[in-house]
Amino acid sequence: MHRRILPVAIVGLTLVLAGCGSGDAESEPTPTLTTEESADPSPTPTPPETVEAVGGVGLSIFLLPGDEEECIARAGYSQIREGAQVEILDSAGTVVAVGALGAPKTSEIAGDPETMQIMNCAWTFILDAPAGGGFYRARVHEWESDLVPEGAMGSTDGILMILPDHD
Repeated sequence: MHRRILPVAIVGLTLVLAGCGSGDAESEPTPTLTTEESADPSPTPTPPETVEAVGGVGLSIFLLPGDEEECIARAGYSQIREGAQVEILDSAGTVVAVGALGAPKTSEIAGDPETMQIMNCAWTFILDAPAGGGFYRARVHEWESDLVPEGAMGSTDGILMILPDHD
């Protein structure tokens, strides 16, 4: 019996928001507002128009002695490759964004190089989807991810599709 190892597709994204302010509030003169300016002193912030969809497709690649350590999906997963189309769907199943898988990254190699090794690979994507859809999922060919809340789409968990070992 072969032990199966599930790949871990982790996509990282760090957002840095910086604010800048200087000066002493007491030493600066207070501006005089006109009647028009004082009627609406602060504009209402508008919600973002798009949300970043960060995700990846994970797959275990079996390597036999002499195989090159490359993330090349074979057998039933040959469509998983750099440049393959990725669609972001809203909860109703409507395609709201289209992009492509990036270059594969190796996350782990385990096993005996004399017999067989398992290499875990991840193909990542970052797309902009319209905000306000609530829940989203990704589709690459016939494989779809689970629904992900809008607020989690840009996190390190993002939208993940872990494809099962192909028997």
